[in-house]
Amino acid sequence: MRGSSKRLSKEDLKKFQELLIKERNRILKSKGLTDSIIAEEQEEHIHSHMADMGTEAYLKEIASSLSDLEYHTLLEIERALKKIKSGTYGLCEFCKNPISKERLKVIPYARLCIKCQSKLRERR
Repeated sequence: MRGSSKRLSKEDLKKFQELLIKERNRILKSKGLTDSIIAEEQEEHIHSHMADMGTEAYLKEIASSLSDLEYHTLLEIERALKKIKSGTYGLCEFCKNPISKERLKVIPYARLCIKCQSKLRERR
């Protein structure tokens, strides 16, 4: 694997998972959209395909109450939480190199490293 960054430790993953859940809860609570799903996932993240489908249905249901940016952020957070579970969190979706911890601290749901994100912006 190229790049100067290393893969995230289990401790780092746990911290980023907590950060992602905290941000998701902040968005939902800011709109008064609390549900049992928040309490359940704080104890333990989704473990089965059926629960994933329930989360997706829940997100679609609340979409009308959120701004486009909030809804998009919520979807990205859910994607990042699934990546933690699958072991692919923190890896750039384009180059497969690790995304720097500094970037993830600012945007914990980042899908691209800064280099690939810059290339993508240039193409647009």
